Amino acid sequence: MLEFKEKLSQELKKFWESDEKIYAAWEGGAVATGFDDDFSDIDMALICDDEYVEELFENTEKYLSENYGIEVKFRMPEPCWHGHSQAFYLLKDSPKFFYIDLLIQKLSTGNRFMESNRHGNSFVWFDKKDIMDGTPVTEETIKQ
Repeated sequence: MLEFKEKLSQELKKFWESDEKIYAAWEGGAVATGFDDDFSDIDMALICDDEYVEELFENTEKYLSENYGIEVKFRMPEPCWHGHSQAFYLLKDSPKFFYIDLLIQKLSTGNRFMESNRHGNSFVWFDKKDIMDGTPVTEETIKQ
């Protein structure tokens, strides 16, 4: 499964990085927490222009459909509890248990899920505007 994930990751990085309206991309989840293994999926977060979220989902889905095929898609109802847009994709002929968890954030919003003491050390694919910040949150903030 890691070979499949690595190939897909390289292709998606190239695809998203070439888009002028996407400013940052990073992988969280198992990669960020150090538990990446044969059963890990891709937990991605992207930051884009505010008005570009829907078009970015459409472009990504078109890419995935044309290159891999989408077996199942689940789009989280909006507004999502965390304030961002999110969808999950199970690709045709992908390894068992493998899916893409795609979180798209508007450039203007906060709550980026990058705090290292809450979400691990995100693996940054690219950051065109130097907006990535893994600064740990305070204990007081966590308790709120």
